[in-house]
Order: sequence, then C-alpha cells, then structure tokens
Amino acid sequence: MKKLLFVLVILILSTAASAQQSNFSFQTPPIVSPSFKDGQTDSKFGLVYLSIEDDGTLADTKIDMSGGGINFSARKALSDYFAVDFSAGVFATSGDVKTSGLNIKQEMTNVNINFNLEMQPFKTKNTSMIIFVGP
Repeated sequence: MKKLLFVLVILILSTAASAQQSNFSFQTPPIVSPSFKDGQTDSKFGLVYLSIEDDGTLADTKIDMSGGGINFSARKALSDYFAVDFSAGVFATSGDVKTSGLNIKQEMTNVNINFNLEMQPFKTKNTSMIIFVGP
C-alpha cells in the first residue's frame, strides 16, 4: 500500500509543472513491452508510414505530405523493479504546402536516439505500471 501511495504522490507532483507547446515530433514508442521481470531482454523493430492531407476547407492552407521511417527498441531488466532501454529511429516526410498563393515544398527528417531508465513499481498478472526517465 505504501508503494502505491508513493507512486500516486510522484505522479501528482510531476503533473504540477506543465507547459503548453504547439510543436510536434515523430518518435519511436518509449517502451518495448508493458512489463518486465529480472534478467529479461526484449527488443522490437518497427516500420512507420504517415500521410497528412488537408484540402484547405477551414483555412487557406492545403497540405499534402507523406513519409515513413524505421525504429528499433531494446530493454534489459536489471531486476523486477528496474530496467534500462535503448531506442533509435529515422523518420522522413516530404510534400507540398500551398498557402496565400505560395507553393512550398517541405521536407522533414527526424533522427532520434534515446536511453532511458525504467522503474516498474507495480505489477500483477493483468496490470503493470512503468515509469521511465530519459530524453
């Protein structure tokens, strides 16, 4: 019970300092699987496809972009409560943005490499909670 109370207090305190942002990024999922146990090693590989289209009905901007990427994630459990993980991915998209009479060719590339520390304070047969800290 004390463990659960500790986790709830941490979650409540961590949401007190929040900021509003209007940017976004494409990134690999932060964890490999929803739970882990001592000595377990997990990994996964993924492919991503993205298509963004806006015909300009609500605003005077038409967007037609598409792209894709690959990602890899791995985790090593150090105990039933702690693990380290690594993830890396490359994502690229390109397309056209038409606004105010301008035709703009836009390209975006995102390369990410992350190392995280994971803590699993709560785990049952059907439920687990993982808190991860990293970039």
